[in-house]
Amino acid sequence: MEYTKHDAYVLFFSYEVQVGDYDNDGVTINANSLSLNGGSITDDEAGNDARLIHDGASLSPSYLVDGIRPTVTSVVISSDPGDDSTYEAGDAIEVTVTFSEKVSVSGTPGVELDIGGEARTAEYSSRDGAAVTFSYTVAVGDNDEDGISIGADKLMGQGIADRAGNEPVASHPAVPDDSGHLVKALKLDNTPPHIRFFGGFYSDDGDRIFAAGERMSSSFVFSEFVVVTGKPQFTIDIGGETRTLEYVRYNGYAVYFAYEIQEGDYDDDGMRLIANSLTLNGGTITDEAGNDAQLGNSGSFIDPSFIVDGIRPTVTSVAISSDPGDDGAYEVDDVIEVTVTFDDEVTVTGTPGVELDIGGEARTAEYSSHDGSVVTFSYTVAVGDNDEDGISIGADKLMGQGIADRAGNEPVASHPAVPDDSGHLVKALPPDNTPPSITLFGGFATSESTDDDDKIFAVGERISFTFIFSESVVITGAPQFTIVIGDETRTAEYTRHNRYAVYFAYEVQEGDQDGDGITLNANSLSLNGGTITDEAGNDARLGHIGGQMDYRYVVDGIRPTVTSVAISSDPGSDGAYEVGDVIEVTVTFNENVSVTGTPGVELDIGGEARTAEYSSHDGSAVTFSYTVAVGDNDEDGISIGADKLMGEGITDVGGNDVVVAHDAVAADSGHTVFAPGGL
Repeated sequence: MEYTKHDAYVLFFSYEVQVGDYDNDGVTINANSLSLNGGSITDDEAGNDARLIHDGASLSPSYLVDGIRPTVTSVVISSDPGDDSTYEAGDAIEVTVTFSEKVSVSGTPGVELDIGGEARTAEYSSRDGAAVTFSYTVAVGDNDEDGISIGADKLMGQGIADRAGNEPVASHPAVPDDSGHLVKALKLDNTPPHIRFFGGFYSDDGDRIFAAGERMSSSFVFSEFVVVTGKPQFTIDIGGETRTLEYVRYNGYAVYFAYEIQEGDYDDDGMRLIANSLTLNGGTITDEAGNDAQLGNSGSFIDPSFIVDGIRPTVTSVAISSDPGDDGAYEVDDVIEVTVTFDDEVTVTGTPGVELDIGGEARTAEYSSHDGSVVTFSYTVAVGDNDEDGISIGADKLMGQGIADRAGNEPVASHPAVPDDSGHLVKALPPDNTPPSITLFGGFATSESTDDDDKIFAVGERISFTFIFSESVVITGAPQFTIVIGDETRTAEYTRHNRYAVYFAYEVQEGDQDGDGITLNANSLSLNGGTITDEAGNDARLGHIGGQMDYRYVVDGIRPTVTSVAISSDPGSDGAYEVGDVIEVTVTFNENVSVTGTPGVELDIGGEARTAEYSSHDGSAVTFSYTVAVGDNDEDGISIGADKLMGEGITDVGGNDVVVAHDAVAADSGHTVFAPGGL
């Protein structure tokens, strides 16, 4: 395994599974196998070389390695053409591909058929275990008098995979011409389709004004159903410029095209279709019989109800438009207004803004109103704002999201700077010299809202804490404080603050345990290199009381463990389960548990793995069941390997996942299985 990164005490390594790798009972780590390989491992500060001696380990058998790709065992034409052995137009040809193991299917796999020398694709239709079925519907014009064949290696296996995700080896032998699978669907139609009418222009959202980046769609309607391949296209006139609409799809008589409006496109009196401009562009347009379509069309179509506006609005001026009063200075709670004027009328949604420079500090004037091409933004002066040279606005400080012209084009946000203006000073110096202090410790909860009724904290859950100060505070860095969980001291880290409240959190670690209430250490809140001040810059006083907190909230960081695994069902006096009998397995834990999800236990029935699925639970006991199927057989008795519990969905009352490790259950002659298969 190769080194990838490290984090404080932890080094991370990885290995990429290769084709052919396989391990179904857990990967093993060799003892003392960590080597420097020309590198170095030292402590962080003193440079001492690390000691590399370590024990070996066998990883959890619930994590397996399967690098063996499925292979094709057979390819057959599995559909029935009827008594005459002939498929006709509309009939379905089915091909079944069987693999060396069970597979799943996503994506669009297929098999290429040879029908009379023409390639046709049978597309995926269904699967059953290791068998995948593909289907092709015979079209008019298909013909094969010698019988359908399939060339070697014509499986397109994308989307097929085994349970580990391995894609199959797509190679397979050819299927020769088969006289039991003929095709006769000769075309009877010799009349070429022609264009009946042009479908005009339309937008995806019904809007009649096309902006830059919007898609304009159109269509040609033919005299009969058509089939399209490749990328046909045609041209239109937008404001004196020729633009090309590209083919997107076809449906019955209609062939659809689209063009994305480019910045600078403009036409306010209607777009014009250019005569006879529909071209195949290397593709085809035919009817279902294969006749090439006639592409001629009139170019007189103009639709003045649709216009194109691909020109983005630009800023013509930015000005501070509010009146600070006779002294030219804004004070606390005064409103500074900025007016931005565009070269086109605009609408406003969202939250656009303008960044102001007030004494070297960035402040955001937020959208307040607009009138035609003029948009106004406002900022309310806060305590501490001060600018003796006058407010300025840097170049390109408009945040224009949500501003658009009637077509929906967003504006070009660039604009010149507005220099310092001595007629717009700011004087709102803080009069406050009183430091904030802690007035209340807000206890703790499972989130920063106390609406969560869960009062037991499990491994990985976050306990949130709050200190309430005497006034609004500002936080930098990462303050922290300490608590006692059981007999262990733990550190709660700063997460965020909201005015008077400062929030901290601690994530419960495995092994944490406290059944009578967490204890807060007095005066343990520390800045940890950060700051806590009020808005005037006064450092906060951090002294606070300690003591035991709410006894109703407890910490349970200990995961349930398995105390026993037993086959608990009764096979009857002969000690043998038969077809339809239910085998029950009871797993008992060291504490009460609850069950969600789909946990299970893997049984060994005659060397074959079978899954007993969850059926019920009572306190600390969880019962799983498996119904005996035809073919199950075990003369020595059912056994259960070590660590075969699949425990997802089993938790204790605090929400801790169970530890799935357990001892093996040996083969038991009192629990045999006799369910032989049929002929």
